[in-house]
Amino acid sequence: MDSVAVEGLEQEHRRISQVILRADDAYHSGDAPIMGDDEYDSLKRRLEEIEVSHPHLRRNSPSGNVGAKPRKGFAKVAHSTRMMSLGNAFTPEDVRDFVAQVARAAGVADPRFVGELKIDGLSLSLVYDHGNLVRGATRGDSAVGDDVTDNVRGIFGIPATIPYKGQVEVRGEVYMTHAALKELNEQLAAQGLEPYANVRNAAAGALRNQDPRKARSKYLHFFGYSMIGGPDGIETQEAVLATLDSWGVAVSDQVAICDGAEHLIEYQAYVGSIRKQLPFDIDGVVYKLDNLALRDTVGETSKAPKWAIAHKFEAEKVTTALLDIVVQVGRTGVITPVAELRPVSVGGVTVSRATLHNADFIKGLGNKGETIRNGVDIRVGDTVVVQRAGDVIPQVLDIVADLRPAGTVPFKFPKACPSCGGTLHREEGQAAIRCVAAFACPAQKVERLVYMASREVLNVDGLGDETVKALVGAGILDRPGDVFRLAGQIDRISRLEGMADRSARALVDAAEARRKAPLDRFLTALGIPQVGLSTARLLAAKAVSARRFLDDGVAIAEGNREIAAEYESIPQIGPSVIKAIADHFSDGRNSSDASDLASVMEIEDHVTVQGPLSGKTVVFTGSLEKFDRNSAKESAIRLGAKVSGSVSKKTHLVVAGPGAGSKLADAEKHKVKVIDEAEWIAMVEAAAT
Repeated sequence: MDSVAVEGLEQEHRRISQVILRADDAYHSGDAPIMGDDEYDSLKRRLEEIEVSHPHLRRNSPSGNVGAKPRKGFAKVAHSTRMMSLGNAFTPEDVRDFVAQVARAAGVADPRFVGELKIDGLSLSLVYDHGNLVRGATRGDSAVGDDVTDNVRGIFGIPATIPYKGQVEVRGEVYMTHAALKELNEQLAAQGLEPYANVRNAAAGALRNQDPRKARSKYLHFFGYSMIGGPDGIETQEAVLATLDSWGVAVSDQVAICDGAEHLIEYQAYVGSIRKQLPFDIDGVVYKLDNLALRDTVGETSKAPKWAIAHKFEAEKVTTALLDIVVQVGRTGVITPVAELRPVSVGGVTVSRATLHNADFIKGLGNKGETIRNGVDIRVGDTVVVQRAGDVIPQVLDIVADLRPAGTVPFKFPKACPSCGGTLHREEGQAAIRCVAAFACPAQKVERLVYMASREVLNVDGLGDETVKALVGAGILDRPGDVFRLAGQIDRISRLEGMADRSARALVDAAEARRKAPLDRFLTALGIPQVGLSTARLLAAKAVSARRFLDDGVAIAEGNREIAAEYESIPQIGPSVIKAIADHFSDGRNSSDASDLASVMEIEDHVTVQGPLSGKTVVFTGSLEKFDRNSAKESAIRLGAKVSGSVSKKTHLVVAGPGAGSKLADAEKHKVKVIDEAEWIAMVEAAAT
């Protein structure tokens, strides 16, 4: 999916978030998943792609979730290290990119990988001590899971004892075979009970039954795929699997040692060819860097290891009728066409809307003007091919031309903004068609104000979608600076539906608390396309003050190549960002709004700190009392540091609070200095003096 469609569908984020939260709870905490993995992956990737250009939406977003809260009724178990999820590859090019990234990070030209099946089951942690199985736990929310020790005893592939007498944690997947599901469902039918819809649901129900006598563990199987701790001298994933096998832990026999991306791609194709012959369900394969020591070098993100990836099978495609084409207006004015479909099930999820990307796509043209679909356009009444998966949201792929009914007419893209009636503009060589009215456009006004108030920007608590809509509708909010004029509007605010004097005063207090802000936050609040917080920090370091940036923005818009070149020379700032700045300030309303916002705020000049943390990498872990994670990160950036989510040999400092967990062990292993929150606060205060 292209960036134009992402911008135009920004409002989908909230709806998709709600669906993902329900799906997480059903998948990890219940016994009846509401969607297939392909559909779930598409939704997760949709959120992540939106959040690249709309970082404020990461506030309370489920895009960073791994698992769900542990289920009530079970004792809770804290995992020694997080049971992380995996990133996904959907195309051969994704696999090639993954291999290249691992090679660069590891400093090895041809890293060796192990290919394993991605079984459709439930992740499980097993702890053995002195050779005895002492604990079994589900993944839960990745940090804390359910204690299912009694339920795992008797599962095929999980030995009660192993010959290793130290402590070791074995991780793997619990699953159910097709034959076991058939037998179980026959038993349930004989008892007049509802049968399970698929093996994944059945495995979840069997493992999580709170009465161990009814856990039906005899129907379950287990494949081990990793260990934490264990004997010395195990240096590869291949050796891990061989060791587990020698202990009596079941491991898959469909494992391949692969050198290079093409070998990995061949492995996935082979597994795809035998997929239907397997006695259990899989939805892809997993590639893991074989060398365990190199994994530490490659590292991980907050959600997934960088040294492993899941290569999913091709997504399901279905056909349905295109009932209508509507257009939506995004925060930056991009007009995006959306297909209204006859509801159709795709992998168990009902789809009724799908993106049509842009006007060119409807006409039969690709992003570079190339012909697609043999140049056949898309019309209301067509039978269309819809997909959910690798391209992140439901999308129309093609039409069935032979089924086009008589009397259909080409779709006419609107010549005026559907929200405000304003002029639409298309840059030469660009697919985006935009409404240039900015705050004069009601749709953009609401989205821009919500963005400005979000946690990732100015963090005005309580100024969410519904409140902004109400304030805009009442004429209380019209331009960005009005957020800091709310103090004079308490009486009007308190008369709005759902508000009262107390709520109005709380909103005013929240706004007043954010009147003072650093320069990078102010620049982000301007809503310039392509200028999120990271880019704003780079621009702030160059401009130093708000007045200087606003003057430079106008100069760039007026064609001052010397000033434009100064900004373009900043590393990571390319011509597209400079053009976005020029376009933004070429509209006098944007320039006026920016100056007005600056006049009612207290904007701190940017100060580049040169000190002991300049250019260093800091990791925060555990619970912090004085900082939330965002403000902690910001405090480190103000000291010139970079913030990472994992500890490696490249980390310089770890700030640890209660519940720090495995990152403390990683810090000790890599000989990284560890301080507590009080010491960090002292460091921040010392730098400010």
